[in-house]
Amino acid sequence: MPSLRLQVSHRSTQVEAGRAREVALNTEIAAFGPVAEGLAKVEPGRPIRLTGFLDRKGANQLELHVTEFGIVEE
Repeated sequence: MPSLRLQVSHRSTQVEAGRAREVALNTEIAAFGPVAEGLAKVEPGRPIRLTGFLDRKGANQLELHVTEFGIVEE
């Protein structure tokens, strides 16, 4: 089964308790099967939307397992 692990960067503005909050982070993602094959074809730096679930990676880390993705049209 095809598998892919990547580092991704996220930046956005989120509203929490009625106040805007800037969010920026780098995290690791994992994808398997057709999702991995599709993500491997995405040009680096291209904005994408990821859907999936969080899972443990070791004792103190989380990673996003991607189950769906889409290209964000700018």
